[in-house]
Amino acid sequence: MYTTPTFAVIGHPNEGKSSVVSTLTENDRIMITSTPGETRKSQSFSIEVDGRTILRFIDTPGFQHPAKILKWFVKYQEEKNSLRGALETFITAHKDNRAFHHDVELLTPLVEGAAVIFVVDASHPMRRHDKTEMEILRLTGCPRMALINSKEDSIYLDDWKSELSRHYNVIREFNACHSSFAERIALIEALKVMHQEWEKSLSEAIELLQANWQARLLKTADEICSMLEKISHHKESAQFDKEKKSKEDLKKSLQERYTGKVAKIEARCHKSIRKLFRHDVFNAKLESEVVFGKNDLFSADTWRVLGLSRMQLTTAATLAGAGSGAAVDIALPGITFGVFSGGGALIGGLSAFFGANKLSNVRIGRKALSLKLGGEKLQLGPLKNNSQLIYILIDRALLYFDIVSRWSHAHRENTPYTIEMNQSYSWLTRNWQTDERKAVTKYLRGKKNRDEICGILTAKMNETADE
Repeated sequence: MYTTPTFAVIGHPNEGKSSVVSTLTENDRIMITSTPGETRKSQSFSIEVDGRTILRFIDTPGFQHPAKILKWFVKYQEEKNSLRGALETFITAHKDNRAFHHDVELLTPLVEGAAVIFVVDASHPMRRHDKTEMEILRLTGCPRMALINSKEDSIYLDDWKSELSRHYNVIREFNACHSSFAERIALIEALKVMHQEWEKSLSEAIELLQANWQARLLKTADEICSMLEKISHHKESAQFDKEKKSKEDLKKSLQERYTGKVAKIEARCHKSIRKLFRHDVFNAKLESEVVFGKNDLFSADTWRVLGLSRMQLTTAATLAGAGSGAAVDIALPGITFGVFSGGGALIGGLSAFFGANKLSNVRIGRKALSLKLGGEKLQLGPLKNNSQLIYILIDRALLYFDIVSRWSHAHRENTPYTIEMNQSYSWLTRNWQTDERKAVTKYLRGKKNRDEICGILTAKMNETADE
């Protein structure tokens, strides 16, 4: 008998059983296919927290011969005047019959003490075999719940609910391909009424899952902070030698090296976030051209849509003690912004963001161009403490988190994620409180307030669940 709460997910082929298991266990390597009968053996998948198995779900094959099974159960009841031992007897009698292989596989976990989650698809009308399967599971006497795998085209939902209510006391709707963390917790909460002996274990499991979720948010915030530190201090430099390369070519090379390195650091951060939310197959990308301009961190569209206004940048710097005349955006010692005006993505983004005004707040040091060994040393970076790029990186990290934390592990289509930017997301940096932006600037100026920044980021991530 199972000591850990264990649920056999049962239903007719191609009703969404594997999708339900994949979502609940956050396992996107479970095979999901539209081909009936693809699941041939029962497979157990666990939910683990800190190495401890707290819940177990068994993905079972679909019923193959429900009419024959029901007939057998009815005959057994008539002969024995009881259903006691019927399940065990059926499995023993049919375990070597290849025709009943799938049916024996799906019923065996019930003998071993698993409760039943009966999955149905309300996008099609109820059929005779659906009612037959419901009756079989009723006759087993096992604790059971009916789970309606809701889809956009669940036009027969009311009919299903009406029929299921005759066989089940607990009926839930659940969209396996579009379910949030809160919806998964709500489903696990509903499982408590099925088996009184597991009520305490399920309550503990829910507490552990909620604590684990918050721990993931903190780790995500820490990854974002590490990314900001690396990028804010990064710089690229080179010695100019007019015999080997023109100054313009060297400046262009520096820009490519700088932006390429920054993009790699950001990509590593996003990969770490994806790993925290256990996505192995789905590889989320910020690729909506409307918002991100072909997934380019330094595109005009990105800088136009994300980040702060010029006033917000200046205010954040001033309040953090950087002075009212503090430079905003990238500090480029020895390189004027005209270097990138010839179609360069970065300056194109900056120009689009600030409109037609000159970037008068960018400060270039008087001695930035220094002659050494017959050449000039050119340097790109590090960032100013209140750089616009920092806030864009934060926004993109929060948007990426929003994607991977919401993306169901049963949803296998790698379609571009559309972000409705006409909606005012409260968690984007432009909507932060002034003190929150001030904390970011202080952090990048070397103040030891990393815990404060992580707290702010964690709070923003919690806000995403409400929008």
